[in-house]
This record gives sequence, C-alpha cells and structure tokens, in this order.
Amino acid sequence: MKLLFRKTFLAVFIPIFSFLLILIGSLSFYVYKKEKSRILDSTKITYSEHLFQQSELIRAMFASTIKDLNYLALNASFLDYLDTSDPQAQKDLLNTMQPLALQNWNYRQVRFLDWEGMEKIRFNWHLDSLHLVSADQLQNKSDRYYFQRSKQLKKGQVYVSPVDLNIEHGKIEIPHQAVIRFCKPIYQSDDHPVGILVINQYLNSLFEWLLKRNTNLEGDIILLNQEGYWLTSSDEHIPFGFMFKKHRNEKFSTFYPSAWEKLQNNTQGEVLNNDRLIVFRKFSLGFDLKNNKLFQEDELAGSPESQWLLVANIPNSKIQALQQMNRLFRLSLLLSIFILFCIAYIISWLIHREKEIIKELNVLNKTLEQKVNERTTELQKSNLELKALNEELEAFTYSVSHDLRAPLRHISGFADLLIKKNQADLTGQGPVYLNFIKQSTQEMNQLIQDLLNFSRIIRSDLNRTKVNMTKLVSEVQTITAESFPNQKIEWSTPSLPDVYADHNLLKQVWINLLSNAVKYSSNQEVSKVEISYQQKKKQFIFQVKDNGVGFDEAYSHKLFKTFQRLHSSEDYEGTGIGLAIVRKIIVRHHGEIWAKSQAGEGATFYFSLPKTNNK
Repeated sequence: MKLLFRKTFLAVFIPIFSFLLILIGSLSFYVYKKEKSRILDSTKITYSEHLFQQSELIRAMFASTIKDLNYLALNASFLDYLDTSDPQAQKDLLNTMQPLALQNWNYRQVRFLDWEGMEKIRFNWHLDSLHLVSADQLQNKSDRYYFQRSKQLKKGQVYVSPVDLNIEHGKIEIPHQAVIRFCKPIYQSDDHPVGILVINQYLNSLFEWLLKRNTNLEGDIILLNQEGYWLTSSDEHIPFGFMFKKHRNEKFSTFYPSAWEKLQNNTQGEVLNNDRLIVFRKFSLGFDLKNNKLFQEDELAGSPESQWLLVANIPNSKIQALQQMNRLFRLSLLLSIFILFCIAYIISWLIHREKEIIKELNVLNKTLEQKVNERTTELQKSNLELKALNEELEAFTYSVSHDLRAPLRHISGFADLLIKKNQADLTGQGPVYLNFIKQSTQEMNQLIQDLLNFSRIIRSDLNRTKVNMTKLVSEVQTITAESFPNQKIEWSTPSLPDVYADHNLLKQVWINLLSNAVKYSSNQEVSKVEISYQQKKKQFIFQVKDNGVGFDEAYSHKLFKTFQRLHSSEDYEGTGIGLAIVRKIIVRHHGEIWAKSQAGEGATFYFSLPKTNNK
C-alpha cells in the first residue's frame, strides 16, 4: 500500500508542481512588476514635486536679486555719486546699500565698472557689514567675460552669468566660493553708457541649504550646469570640475551617458537605469524668470551656461518601499513553493484515497443494484394493486351514477303520485312528510351529481387553449344573474388578461365562485361583487370579493374540502363540494387558491394561473 502511494505521489507531484510553480511564479512576477512600477511612479512624482519646489525657491531668490539691481541702477544716491563723486554722495550711497546688503547677506560684492572696465566703486561684505573699498584697491575687470558680455546688452537689459568659483587676483579664492553675477549697463540721460553695475551673489549657503532640504528623501539632490559638471554634490563627485584641469572629465555624462542624453533633450523627466532612478528638471534663469511674468520679454539676457539641471539621483537600494517589496517577493516565492508541495502531497493522497473509495463504491453498487431490483419488484406489485383500486373506484362511480340514482327516481316519482292523487286521503302530518321526502331526494340527487362532477374532473384530460377571460367572466355573470332572479347584483369587472386553460373547467371555476359570492351576500339589499387581478412575474392572481356574511378565518382550512360547510344548509343551499371542485381545477392548472375574510364583512377568494401554457 505504501509503495502504491509513493508511485502515485511521484506521478502526480512532478507535473502538478511544475505547472503550479510556473503559474504562481508568472503571477507573482506580474504582480511584482506592477507594484515596482507603482512604487517607482510614486517616487518619480515625489522627487518631481521636490525639484519643482527647489526651482521655485531659486527663482524667487534670483528674482529678488534682479529687482535689487534695478533698484540700485535707478537710485538717486547712486546717480549723484556717479555725477559728483562728492563724499556726502558716497556716504548717502553707503547708507542706501547698507540695509539692502543686510537683508541679502550673500551679496558679497557690489561694484560699478566704467565703460573701460575699471572699478569706480566697490562694496565688500566683510565681518557682517558692508565696507567701501578704498580707491587704491580698485581693480580693472575689462578682461572678465561678464564685463565683455554686459557691454553688448541693450539699454534696460540685465545679464545673468553662469555659476563658477570666485577668482581674486587671478587665483581661485580659498575656501571655494560659488558665485553668480548680475550685471546691468548704466546710461546717462542722453542715452550715453557710463558703466556696468554688478552684484556678485555667493551661492555656498544656497547650495548647502538645498542639500539639507532633502534629509527626508532617499536619494541625492544635485545641481549640474549646462555642460554636465557638478555644481553641488552630496556624493563622491567633485563640484566645479571645469575649473580644474585634473577634474575636466568629472562630468555627469562620463558616469551616466544614457541618462545624460535624455537630460539634454528634455526640460524635465526621469531615467530608469538598472540600479537607479534619475529624476531631473531644467532651470534656466532667463527662461524661468521671464515665463513667470516677473520681467519684460527682453529684460534678461543670459548665456546658455546660465542653465542649470536639478537632478535627483536615487539608487534602487535606497528606495525603502522597493526593497521591502523585493523581500516580500522572495518570501512569497518560498512560501508558494512550500504551499505547492503541500498541495501536491494532498492531491496525491486524495487520488490514492479516491481509488480506494472507487473500489468500495463498486462493492456498494453491486449491493445497491440488488436492492433496486428488489424495490422495483415491490413497486410493480404496488402499481398493480393501485390499478386494481382505480378500477374499483371507477366501478363505484358507475354504481353511484346509475344504481343509486334509479332508486332515488322511484322514491321521487311515488312521492309525486301520492301528492297528486292521494293528498286528500292524507291526514295529520302526512303531506308535510311527503314534501320532506321529495326535498330530500332532490338534495340527494344533487349531491350525487356533484360527486360525479368531482370524479369527472379528476379523471378527465385538460384541453388547454387561449381563453378570453373578460368574455368568459361576462358569460358567467349572465348565467349567475339568471340563477338569482330576485337578487339585485352590482358587478365591478375590469378588462382581464387572457390565459391558457381548459375553457370548460375554468368556466366551472367562475360559476362556482360568482354563485357563492351572490348566494352568501343575498342578505344584503344589493350584492356587490368586485372582480380584479394582479400581475406577477410568472402568474396572474385573480380576485373575487363580495359583501356577504363572510366567515371566520380560523376555519378556512375546511373551505376547499368535500362536503365541508361553514354555514348551515337551512340558511344557504349547497352540498359543500363546489369549492373542492374549484380547488381541484386550479391545482390541475398548476395554480393555487386561498381566501381571506372576517365574519360579517364579506369574503375575498384568490386563485392564481400561470402566464405561459405549462402542459
């Protein structure tokens, strides 16, 4: 037995395990890819919003700088100083610039160059205050690129330089100071240029602040210039590599060439490498400031180098949700393999058990077949006995219809002869007794007739046709009114739906129900009979309501049984078999019949018929 089970297990385990493993692995990988895509999309949105906020903050700060530059260019004390070089004008200019510099402490230098590039005035920020540089320390800046570029501007324009490291006396300042310059030509009233106003804004604090703002994020936020050199970096890369010969290859394109291609060709987006997600957004001072409607169309003039790239560099290993999902994926695969092994083992056991059960069932089937044969023989015998009983019932019916009615006719006939020919010879209660005999034979004859009708309904075949119910009820109402010539009847009948039924039997139903309604309301001055119907999903429900004596619903179970009456025959004629006939006809049509009433408040009879022709 154990050997058989092992063979079954191996035969079932290998194909089932392989199939289920492939199926679950495929489904798990699909779910993994979908969830990974969702996590990466969520990360992209988070970093895109962060980069947008960074660019908005930079834009707001530089917009303020340009406004300050324009303010100085138009300030009266500055213009007076250029015209007179009076010491009082110099003091007034220092007083004007001092609060401006205090509010913007990263304005490290503010200078005015004449049209040949020589400094005419320079303020330096030093030890938390603004100082006017002495005349002997003023420098010639005619060879600086920002001066050459600013001389080409139109009146009213502002030049925005690229970001580089500040150079003093031909050497890079130590410690390194990232700087950006904002330049504006100054014109006299006759539109003659007199020089260039320059604000040097140091950016070390800005860059440090930008890097610290991402402490809750999982990746590195960096700034690149147009050529792909790092301006800021929270990783191992060297900023401002273009300023040093030995770091000229320290470019973003060297480390991420495919990502760099997309960064160059798009203003914003993301790049998904094998091991990292890179989200980027370009920031162009001239473009962004003008498109935010802060300056006129031609007011800003920046070189292509003034464009920055804000980049979020997120290694996949730092995306915690992705790492958690990877762990869950591996765990789910291991769990799936274990579950598959258990399933295969259970299936193998079930197959083995199934074979044992089949053997047991074969034994039981043989026993069952023998019992079925025995039971079939018994049923055949019972059917023969039932057939004999039916034949005896038919013989009894024949006897009732012929043998019993003949003596009744004799009794009734002789009673009529005695009444007609010998009534004068009868004394005392004789005539009364003869009338009782005559009446009783008539009642007995009606009882036998109703019993024969009931038997005929049981044995007859249904002849279903489409019956015009409205027309049929109208005919029965005429017949009923003729049967009660002394009773005033008020009918209420809507248009009724057609049904599929045996016309003659259905006519008998309406005759019995309407006759009862009039008979049991004969104590009223006017018999009010209301006929209506309800339409259900699969059947029609017809109603016959009267204003007669009604009945106690506690005895409603007797209504539809043969020879059962809820009122005495002295008050209302009848044999008690009419409603039993109605019930038998309705049941043969696959319907139901019931009644509701209260004594003295009339009665309502309901019966249902199928909508379709259910033979």
